[in-house]
Formats: sequence, structure tokens, C-alpha cells
Amino acid sequence: FFFNDTATTEIYTEQIVGSVRCVQETGINAALYYKNPDPHCFVSIIPTSAITGEGIPDMLTFIVGASQSMMKGRLQLSDHLQATVLEVKVIEGLGTTLDVVLVNGTLKENDKIILSGFEGPIITQVRALLTPHPMKEMRVKGEYIHHKEVKGALGVKICANDLENSIAGSQLLSLIHI
Repeated sequence: FFFNDTATTEIYTEQIVGSVRCVQETGINAALYYKNPDPHCFVSIIPTSAITGEGIPDMLTFIVGASQSMMKGRLQLSDHLQATVLEVKVIEGLGTTLDVVLVNGTLKENDKIILSGFEGPIITQVRALLTPHPMKEMRVKGEYIHHKEVKGALGVKICANDLENSIAGSQLLSLIHI
């Protein structure tokens, strides 16, 4: 924003002021998220770009911060396993793996898991639990950190047998917790 030329900055400012005004005309108090005087009384507007992806990290940071501050008394971890399969992919040297978001609970190496498959339920045993190094993305190829046990909330790569027909988006259950 500060490195753009004057014309670009003016266009951006006009667009933001126009957007805030449109929201306010409906009777809703609105402000830019970094200029919001009271998050309890004003809706925060976070500019984003569908083309470049700018603003997405700001939006995610805002959502996490708002969840932690406004829902402090209601957020809690549970021992009950809650996990969703995000992606199924074949990785050289590991075979077919699952990228999973572990929201609650604990998952251990050698746990028996069950998940949906195209040809019926898949029951298998966890061979490895892997996470990317800190500040690295799971989608980027590289070395992974091997874990004996992981606890929610965490993104984890699961290596196991018979995952070829797994369905992305399905819930992952532990046979221990059924």
C-alpha cells in the first residue's frame, strides 16, 4: 500500500470509503479492521484480492484473533477425536497419504483409523504422523517432522496402507474412540 504510486493509493482509498459507506447505508456500523474503534459495535471490513491473494493472511489472522478474544470462555479442546481429510495424494517414498486437519483429540502412531472410501469404509493402521517444519507449508515438498503422537488442533500428514480410495472431505475416526 505504501509503495504504490499516488493514483493507485487514491483509487484504493476511494474503493474502501465507498465500500464502508455502502455497508453503513444498510444500518450496519462498519470500519476497516485496522481502524475499528470497537469490534463489538462495528463490523470489520478486511480488503482482499481474489486475483493476488492479498489480504487473505490478514483475514485469517483477524478470524483467529477474534475467536480467541471473543470466544475465550467457550473455546476448549476435547479428548474426542475430531478430524477431517483435506486431501489424498501420492508422495514418492511415502505412498498414498492423507492431509488431515486434527481439530480435537489425540492421534498416535499405530492407532487404527476408519474413514470413507469410494468402495466403502477404509479401516487401516497409522504408519506415520508427519508435519512440516515450523513456518513451512504442507503443500510444499520437503522434509517432514515425524511424530509418535499429535494433539489437536493441527494439520498432519498421515501415512497408512490402503488409502488409495479415500474421499477428501470425509471425517476420520479412531477405532479407539468409537
